[in-house]
Formats: sequence, C-alpha cells, structure tokens
Amino acid sequence: MSPSPDIRDTTLEQEEIGVFIKAGSIIPRKYMRRLSALRTLQDNFLLDIYLSVEDARAQGFLYMDDGETFNHTN
Repeated sequence: MSPSPDIRDTTLEQEEIGVFIKAGSIIPRKYMRRLSALRTLQDNFLLDIYLSVEDARAQGFLYMDDGETFNHTN
C-alpha cells in the first residue's frame, strides 16, 4: 500500500517539537520573545495564517484578555 500524498515523513532534532496545524487556521502569537509575560502586554500580535487548500480561506477568533478585570460580554 502506497502512502497518501497528504502524508509526509519528516525527521526532527531532539530539541525540536513537531506541531500539526489544520489548514484554514489563524494562529495569533507574540512577535517578540520575552522573559516575563508582563512585558508582553504591550507587544503586537503576529497572525500566522494557514489557508485551506480547497478554497484558499482561513478563519479564527482572537479573545483579548486585559489580565485584570472580570467584565466580559457575549
């Protein structure tokens, strides 16, 4: 049985961690690496966008938390 064209083998170094990201996802992350989470509060987000192969779209949600208040709306 031959492998599917969607299956790929890869080799990781011992200090690397493999991550699966579903096509069509948007992943927010901080651009700068900091030693303290408090220092990242004013840093911008970088959006990694992984388009769907079928329709070249992606969607996601970003919930912002100020880390202080408990007021939230629906």
